[in-house]
Amino acid sequence: MRFVVREFEVPIINSKRTEKTIGIGLNYKGLIFPSPLSNFIKKEYRRYGNSLKSQENAARTITRFLNFHFEKNKDELQIKGLSALSLQDAADYLSHRSLLQKNSELSMETVLQDLLYLNKFYKWLITSNLIVDNGLESPDEQEIRKLRKVIEANGDLFKEIDLEIEFPSRNKSLRHLHDFGDKRVELMTRFIIVAIEVDPFIALGIVLQFFGGLRRSEVINMTTNSFKQINRNLVAKIRDNQSLLFPHATNTTDVQVKKPRDQVIWNTRIVEVLYQRHQELRSRYNLKHEALFFSPYNKQPLRGKSYTDRFNNVKEVFLKQILEEGLVDEYLMLTNNKWSTHIGRGLFTNLLVSYKLSPTQIQLARGDNQVNSSQTYVDEATFISAINIAINDFKQLEILIR
Repeated sequence: MRFVVREFEVPIINSKRTEKTIGIGLNYKGLIFPSPLSNFIKKEYRRYGNSLKSQENAARTITRFLNFHFEKNKDELQIKGLSALSLQDAADYLSHRSLLQKNSELSMETVLQDLLYLNKFYKWLITSNLIVDNGLESPDEQEIRKLRKVIEANGDLFKEIDLEIEFPSRNKSLRHLHDFGDKRVELMTRFIIVAIEVDPFIALGIVLQFFGGLRRSEVINMTTNSFKQINRNLVAKIRDNQSLLFPHATNTTDVQVKKPRDQVIWNTRIVEVLYQRHQELRSRYNLKHEALFFSPYNKQPLRGKSYTDRFNNVKEVFLKQILEEGLVDEYLMLTNNKWSTHIGRGLFTNLLVSYKLSPTQIQLARGDNQVNSSQTYVDEATFISAINIAINDFKQLEILIR
């Protein structure tokens, strides 16, 4: 059963003519039944001469909210119907919409419009005595008096009544995020799984960024000969291959390699599995170049902007899954801050910190500086121990991708 919006014609009083109006109905197994909620549209919009579009906008907001609520509370709908609605139900819906706005899936104006329509809808429900306890979950005389005053003053129910609610963000200047926090391993695992499912053409690149700290430009400069094995470790040969891969490019700002080097890649097992899959994927295309990463549409080496666009598509699906699974704290952290491909280097660095590597060892692992052997002693046993911890931490990911 779902609430639906329908346009129909009603007779004009003292006239043989009709006029179009908007109503709310119930769709049950393909049959549309009238709903008393149409009275809300009639009383609050049609009687004041609001346009058909204004009526429809209000109706669609209300049906969207009701369907959202009753998908989560089907049994309650069957037993109590609309009378069971509370103000907190609407607050939960508005919080959900605010989270979508923070992920740039909705505009702030859309969520504020939802807030306006739901205010009007709940004031109508309360004054019409259609919901229990005025929509308050723990009503007392003081709270009821406050509620009535808000309604009389045409105030905002969701801001003036004590509710748990997340409002849309007006903050345009978000800071850059460099890590996933305490749930780093879990969120990295989830992101990689989503990448494999959503865009296998860059899944290997994402893993190289997460487990090798590679920059975007370093990933897209890789060729089919960019890997080698040294003492059971996988090493990526980071080189400036612009002249080979992008000989005709006039703007090369997105493909420049800052620090050519040999970069040890952690979690060799996971990378090797995805590397093998990537090579199989690559073999399906009749490619005329050595670029490891390419566009499946034109078969050309992947440029920096295209890589970022594909990464952000993976990010969008990842965030939706996080929200759907109820990881609200993680979702807020990931949407209240700006991040894209640069997150890989930050995650890699914070993994190294969590594995108790010294600052000098972290510099070496990231390939930041050439450290003279006379300046420092690098404890190889510490590196091996840290790599083994990393392999163990991501054991679940290794199992999932095999």
